[in-house]
Amino acid sequence: MNTLNETKIIVPAGHTESVARAIFALEEGVFTKIICGAANTNEGHVERLALVYALSGVHVIDVAPSQSIIQSAKTGIKKASELYEKNPEAFSFYKEPVIMVSINAGDDLHFRKAEINYEKCTNCFECIDSCPSKALYSGCHSEGFSPKNLSNDNYKLPSQEGQILRFTQDDRRSQDDNRIQLNKNNCFGCGRCENACLQNAIEFTNFNNSSDIDFEEIKAVEIHTGNNSIEEVKNFLELNVSLLKNIELLSFCVESKRFNPAELQNYVSSLINLVSQKVIIQIDGIPMGATDKHCSSLQAVSAAAVLLENKLDAYIQLSGGTNQFTKKLVNQLGLKISGIAYGTFARKIILSYLDELEDNFSAQLQRIVNITTSLVVN
Repeated sequence: MNTLNETKIIVPAGHTESVARAIFALEEGVFTKIICGAANTNEGHVERLALVYALSGVHVIDVAPSQSIIQSAKTGIKKASELYEKNPEAFSFYKEPVIMVSINAGDDLHFRKAEINYEKCTNCFECIDSCPSKALYSGCHSEGFSPKNLSNDNYKLPSQEGQILRFTQDDRRSQDDNRIQLNKNNCFGCGRCENACLQNAIEFTNFNNSSDIDFEEIKAVEIHTGNNSIEEVKNFLELNVSLLKNIELLSFCVESKRFNPAELQNYVSSLINLVSQKVIIQIDGIPMGATDKHCSSLQAVSAAAVLLENKLDAYIQLSGGTNQFTKKLVNQLGLKISGIAYGTFARKIILSYLDELEDNFSAQLQRIVNITTSLVVN
C-alpha cells in the first residue's frame, strides 16, 4: 500500500506541495529520485522518463541544466497528470514530482560528453557493446560481428530478411561509411566506452548549459561537488547566491570514492555548515556505475553507513550503483537512510521503450509503468 500517497501532507509556509511531499518522504526514509542524467540532452527520452516515473510515484525527477530539458520533464509530468485524471485506478501511485536541476560546481564527471578520435579508432565496436544508453552505433554493427573479421572474405552476417550477406573487398573499402557514430544527446558521460576502447580513441568534453535556465521557476537544485575543495564549493555558492535564492530543496552530490571515512565525514560536515537549510547529501558510490549485480551499490551503502554513524543533520540519500537490490541491502543492514536515487539502472530497464513510436509506446505504457513501479515503490 502506498501510504505516503494516502497521507495528507501539511504544506509548510514557503513550500510547494510537491516539495513538502518530498521532504516528508525524506523524513520518513522512503524518498525516491530518478536521475535522467546531468548530461542527458535527449529531450524525448527525458520526457518519457518523467512521464513513466511520475506515474510510478517518485518524489523528484533530476535533469540536466538545460531549459529545453527542463521543459521536456515538465511535459512528461503534465502527460502523467492527465493520464492519472482519466484513470486514477490504473495509475494510483501518481503524485506530481519535483523537478531538480543538477548543476556543476567544478570538474564533475557527470557533466561531460564523449568524443571519438577517428584517427585512432579502428571500428572494433567494443565501445558500442559497452554503452548503456545506445549513444554509440554503426550501420554495420550486429551481435557477433566485428570489422576485424572482414579479413575473411566469406564472413557471414544474417540480414534482417534472414538472408546471408557476404563481405567482399569492395565492402571493406566502404568501412568508412559504416564507422562508429555518436549520438551526443544520448551520451551521459559514464566512461564505459573509454574503458572499453583499446586504442584510446574516446575523449571527453565538458557539458554545462545552465546559462539558459530561468532559476525563478526552479524549486530544487543538486550541486555536484566533483573534485572541489570545500573552499571552492563555498565560492561557487557565493557566486550563485542570487540564482539559488528561491531553492526549496537543496542537494549536494558527493563522490564517496574520493575520501577515506574520516575525510568523507569532515567534507560532508563542512558542506552542511555552508548553508542554513537542511540539505540532502547524495552519497555517490560508483558514479553512473549501476549494474544488475547484488554488489552494485555496496560502495554507496558503505559510505552512507559512515555518515549515519556520525548522526549528521542532513538527509543521507544513496546514488551511484543503485539498482533493484539496494533497498533489500539497506534493510538487511538496518541503515536509516533518507532515500535512494536511481539513475543508470532506472534508464536501462526501460531503455528499449524510450525510442518507440508514440502509438507503440502508448499501447505498452501500463506494462512500462509496472516495470518502473516495481523499482521505486516500497
